[in-house]
Amino acid sequence: MVSLVPNPIYPLKKCDLVLAKNQGDLQRIMHQLTMDILHGRFELAHRAGWWFDSSPLDGKGDDDPDIEWMDATKRHDQRLRNMDRYRLRTPTKNPNGPTVFKLISTEGNEHSPNGATSCSFAMTLELTLEDDERYREGGLHYVGCATGGYFVQMMLNYRSYGTILPFTPNCHCGTTTIPPKWAALAAKWDSIIRRALADEYDIQCMFADVPLKCHTAGRGCPFKHDIPAKKK
Repeated sequence: MVSLVPNPIYPLKKCDLVLAKNQGDLQRIMHQLTMDILHGRFELAHRAGWWFDSSPLDGKGDDDPDIEWMDATKRHDQRLRNMDRYRLRTPTKNPNGPTVFKLISTEGNEHSPNGATSCSFAMTLELTLEDDERYREGGLHYVGCATGGYFVQMMLNYRSYGTILPFTPNCHCGTTTIPPKWAALAAKWDSIIRRALADEYDIQCMFADVPLKCHTAGRGCPFKHDIPAKKK
């Protein structure tokens, strides 16, 4: 386990008050959205058709009576169908508009008849969370909002299997053990999720590691501004 210590650059000696207010306002909304998904305060509506097809859901607000919402917060909910598309609704409104995603968090029975496994989802998260600096730097808040569809699926798995990436040996891929990179990815984000579930402020500030830095650290930002401790 990596030991973390407060980053000594915070609070910044020179603070931009306008930027500080903008950062605080944005992170407050993203935190609320992240907490909604983290704690299962969300609903899903089935979106028929292919990605490029129009849908009866398109152009309708979340409160439209024609939309049938499901309180499906676990992956093994029988109402959820692999590879189908869903629209997300949370109590906190996303300023970016509705989140629509394709359900790929686990494979179908044809790929893994012996139990739940997440080969395709693991490859997607590996490319998204590890190779894209926006997600490395922005942490849980950025993942929770900018990739709402991925984070919902991470939580569907976590709430069903206790991990974001369940693995069952001898699926169609033929692997008998979970690849080390996937195991490390799961361990990292499972730990982040456990910490956030135990304490909603035990989350790295989404601005702590970006080039602009956090201008509210020491001035009201309730989140972490940590870095790995140097090895002695």
